[in-house]
Amino acid sequence: MTNVIGSLTSNARLFASLGAKYVKVRLFESYKLVPFARVAIIPTLALIGALACYPIMVFDTTINLKALLSEVLITLVAIIMLLFFRFGPFTRKFCLKKIGIRKN
Repeated sequence: MTNVIGSLTSNARLFASLGAKYVKVRLFESYKLVPFARVAIIPTLALIGALACYPIMVFDTTINLKALLSEVLITLVAIIMLLFFRFGPFTRKFCLKKIGIRKN
């Protein structure tokens, strides 16, 4: 699971840098950002699915609860990081566009 989270976060950073450098944000043409949204949401939903499987592990009598809680915490942090890494540049660009429209 750690390898998967590591590769997903590096992928998120790559898409964030692509979005920050090369994508122009227009307030009324947000449909052009759909590929970035798909790439952000699908891995996040996969991690949420993995998070939903953790309660099933509790039924096993030999599981260490401290290890289980640490895995849940790491998965939650990874989900939050994935969303913020991928949507961060777009959120900043949208905010700057809105401020520019309000000043005019």
